[in-house]
Amino acid sequence: MTDTLRDLLRQDADNVEIPTLDSNHVIVQGEQRLHRRRMTAVLVGVAAVALIAVGGIVASSVQQHSQGPVDKPTKTDKDQRPAEPQTRKIVYSNDLAGGRVGTLHVGDREVEIDQELHSVRDWSMFVTDAGAVYAQDDRSVWFTDGGRPRKIASQACVISAGDYQSLGLATGNAGPLVAWFDCAPATRGDLVVYDTSLRREVARHPVPSCESAHAPASLPSPRSACMPDALVGQHVYVGHFNDENQFVQHQYRFDLTSRQVHRAGQRTYLEDLRTQPRTLVFGDTWQTGAATEARGGSNPDYFRLVGSRLVPVDAGGWSTDDDTPTRAFTVTGQPVRLRLPSGYQPSASDVGTYFTIFEWLDDDTLALAQGGFSVVGDIITCRLSDGRCRLAVKSAGIVPGLPLPG
Repeated sequence: MTDTLRDLLRQDADNVEIPTLDSNHVIVQGEQRLHRRRMTAVLVGVAAVALIAVGGIVASSVQQHSQGPVDKPTKTDKDQRPAEPQTRKIVYSNDLAGGRVGTLHVGDREVEIDQELHSVRDWSMFVTDAGAVYAQDDRSVWFTDGGRPRKIASQACVISAGDYQSLGLATGNAGPLVAWFDCAPATRGDLVVYDTSLRREVARHPVPSCESAHAPASLPSPRSACMPDALVGQHVYVGHFNDENQFVQHQYRFDLTSRQVHRAGQRTYLEDLRTQPRTLVFGDTWQTGAATEARGGSNPDYFRLVGSRLVPVDAGGWSTDDDTPTRAFTVTGQPVRLRLPSGYQPSASDVGTYFTIFEWLDDDTLALAQGGFSVVGDIITCRLSDGRCRLAVKSAGIVPGLPLPG
């Protein structure tokens, strides 16, 4: 070998490539390292939060076990809360022939109910926020919202027509509820409360005080001396027959919230009415007047036609031409001053020159039927806030809560 060591080292140095700096590659690598560091920090933070949450759940569970179970709202609880009042539909029929009601009007809809009646007295037709409830001759109870009727009870303590106090059904001026006693052989004769909006029972409760040997077999409660006679808010009032076979109203009150039955009486019932928006007070003053549900029934409330004004009268039963004029107030003390629509002429004079309240449509609107003793003429609706009325139905025929023709 002729080359010296120095020559060989110089030759190797000349063959080595000088490295060049790729700035873009360096930047990309730096960003990747930074991204990995950030992700690591995030994952560490999430793990810490999860650990804290698990610790909180464990601590909460330990605390609940140490303090006992905590009540939480359930779907059932929510379903049983009072529903918000809705605008009701006017219910009536002009199809009564041969002791049978054919077509029922529920607002602007017509439905065939084929309800057989054996009386010319009060009609077992009741209204809720959801539609109409009625009893058939076989003691079944039916509901319709304007569509096909649906059976909601097979053997209730009800009748299809008769004295209003002994029909066996009760609804309120507001809300979807209806109440009756169960007369099916296999049952205890419980008080039943049914929600026509939810389409199911919301309460079933025995009323021991109603078990009596004095219940007349001809009445809708052959197994009980009681019948529901009013429904005010969340309270069902129950009347009973005494030893003299006289019906005493509002003797018991079933509270849907507490599921308790208490003795009540007329005073409790009237005080309850004054807490409800759909109540009128008839009398000289709001303080001394008598609170009323202001709809059909045994003692309906009337307005006599004087010119274009509707003047409340103290009828004490069925209206006559010599009934004493009185005053009417809303539950808040506002005077009620109603007047007919301009140019309106009521139907034939044989119906009568008075109008009977038979239904509340909402907190401010009443439905009144011309006449009401046995023949119903026109139906008008009136607003309490301004006294204005309008014609709703011409020559209606029959309406809930008022007697049948005949």
